[in-house]
Amino acid sequence: MGAIQAQEYRLMRWGVTMRTKKPSAKAFKQAYDSGQIIRLHLLRGTWQLVSAEDYWPLLDLCSAKALAVIKGWMRSNNISIPEEEVTGIREILVRTAAEKGSATKEDFVQALAEKDIHMDEHRLSYHLRYAELSGTLCSGDLLPMKATYALAADKVKNRNKMDRDTTLAMLARKYFRSRQPATLEDFVWWSGLNINDCRRGMELLSDYLHVETLRTPSLQPKREFYLTADCRTRGFRKGRYLLIPPYDEYLIGYKSRDIVLSPDYSHKAHNNSGIFQPIIAHDGVICGNWSPFGKDCQAAFFTGEHETDLREEWTRYKKFQTKQTHKPMEMKFCQSCGMPLTDEILGTNVDGSKNEDYCIYCYKNGKFTQDCTMDEMIEFCAQFVDEVNKNMPKPMTRDEYKDMMRQYFPMLKRWKQ
Repeated sequence: MGAIQAQEYRLMRWGVTMRTKKPSAKAFKQAYDSGQIIRLHLLRGTWQLVSAEDYWPLLDLCSAKALAVIKGWMRSNNISIPEEEVTGIREILVRTAAEKGSATKEDFVQALAEKDIHMDEHRLSYHLRYAELSGTLCSGDLLPMKATYALAADKVKNRNKMDRDTTLAMLARKYFRSRQPATLEDFVWWSGLNINDCRRGMELLSDYLHVETLRTPSLQPKREFYLTADCRTRGFRKGRYLLIPPYDEYLIGYKSRDIVLSPDYSHKAHNNSGIFQPIIAHDGVICGNWSPFGKDCQAAFFTGEHETDLREEWTRYKKFQTKQTHKPMEMKFCQSCGMPLTDEILGTNVDGSKNEDYCIYCYKNGKFTQDCTMDEMIEFCAQFVDEVNKNMPKPMTRDEYKDMMRQYFPMLKRWKQ
């Protein structure tokens, strides 16, 4: 597939294995720990899974554009990191990863503190992305909840080199073969490359790709879709339901999402702040939402009539889930700023324990980091609109983002009246 979105650390595993005949958590962990699967910030500057075989060529092709995107986010957040700081911090990151084998963010924070260097998690995350895009760090071993980092030279020993045209053709081939039918605009959106590079990759496959122009009631005006010469046209299993994790390629891999998701229900699958929800597909069309972490199958359909209990697909998912070695957690959001919560960024109580409601940027040592009104918080969060836009096919303006927050924030614990 070239690359698979891996924003959600826990459910990226299902996103990969659900595409296999026999989903296996053990097989995924073995492939991840052995370096056959690598996780890093790459396409569009966001989390991706790539194969070891493609790691170095894709890094050479995409790192400059991804780094430009990340620097844009930094400018919008008024963060500037001088080159001498990048060099000094990277030396500590490299030494820590070499000593630990697989280092967590906490390991890096401790190593920096030993050098009397202290920085907030946001700034550290940019240093880690710099290290990823330079080919210094990549994913370490797979833990239940926390990402780890390892030296890329140790993790991906086979330094497979390709020239630029060969890599462009490889990426175009894998994209269209796994996601066809798709448009040029889809490929540009997904890859994060400029349109000339995408066209070049497709031109190199002129004998392999063919175009079909289609118009349906939902497709106005006509669009040109590309298919491969070995396109599979038979074997579709009618009536099949799929339980799809959030941030999955089924939606995020395209700009033309209206083909499988009615614009009337797009808010059910993702919101304007780039948060993608778990979705249900029936005969390829998105028709509902589901809860990955419930004890029983919890589904809510928003289109069509569905009498099925999803038993077959839920059993398949639960069989995979129970083979994982950790207890899953519900997806949560900071009840002050609305950002997705993971164990790594939970706020802290007075006694230093983790607070389950707020992120570390909003709540630290038992009190809010900012004494502000809801409107002031919205104004503060609006500066991060560029980072929010990274998963959106149509970027929001700062004012549009503020309007969305004005609707959403009154439902958060801190701002409820």
